[in-house]
Amino acid sequence: MIPDRSRTTYQESAAGLARRALDALRGTGGTAMVAEHVEQAEDPGAALAAIRILGADTFAPVLLTGEALPPQDAEAVALALTALPPSRDVAPAPPAGPEGPWLMAWRDWGTATLLAVLTDGGTGVPPTAPAPLPPPGPGHGAPAVSDTGAVGWPGWSVRMGQLYALALPGLDGPIHDAA
Repeated sequence: MIPDRSRTTYQESAAGLARRALDALRGTGGTAMVAEHVEQAEDPGAALAAIRILGADTFAPVLLTGEALPPQDAEAVALALTALPPSRDVAPAPPAGPEGPWLMAWRDWGTATLLAVLTDGGTGVPPTAPAPLPPPGPGHGAPAVSDTGAVGWPGWSVRMGQLYALALPGLDGPIHDAA
């Protein structure tokens, strides 16, 4: 169990990184923000965890403004994926497996894929995450069921909302195809 103090540290770091990303999107902060977040953090481990928590959203400012990913930011994301590596196990899609690990596996896949796309694989670190299988959507054999028990399109809509970060440019894949 994570002590409350540690949990607060991680939450504050993730919120700080999210604010930096939002500021970059608003034009009030530069898109070079990830490495700076780690360098200025009182707890660099919490800052690396914040990168993992934000996942692919970390790249939103560069993807949506068309700017290049600063090399130091690419290195910070690669370090986060190395220090806190994604699971190498392929998470089964719900209802065959629990929803939480499956959602995290997709978030990890999105982060690792965008890092590779934005750096042409040039970080020197292979932070790859296996792509989990998408669940069958409504009308594709099995009903989509969410953890809340919603069946059919409501359950599918919940899942698609939870995977919103996979809608970022450059993340074409099975979820886009299933949508």
